[in-house]
Amino acid sequence: MVYICNRPMEQPIAIKEVSPGLHLLSNANLDSPCHKGQRLEVGFKEEVGKYGEGEIAVKEVIKKLMKDKIKADESHLPHICSLDWELNLSSIFVEVETPLAYLDDGTWKEHVIDFHIQNQ
Repeated sequence: MVYICNRPMEQPIAIKEVSPGLHLLSNANLDSPCHKGQRLEVGFKEEVGKYGEGEIAVKEVIKKLMKDKIKADESHLPHICSLDWELNLSSIFVEVETPLAYLDDGTWKEHVIDFHIQNQ
């Protein structure tokens, strides 16, 4: 497997071969340590370990892992946007209420796309 990344934007595109195994893909670089990634890795290994050599109930494992709402301690946040926003996004299961828009340099902007489906 090959990993290609354009982050950070100030640096050239990185291309690297990825070894077999468990890897985390987040908004940062491949396998970057972050609270939710570390919790997901530990939880995944624990859940898969429960099955030993037996068949893994994939849907059940995923459901359990993805419901994790535990937020990171402030000291583990990357400090790249507002503390409140980072804290809300730090859990595996993200549950926040926002306007129907997107954040651009600290300002919420609407993003509307209209689709028209025609019968043929």
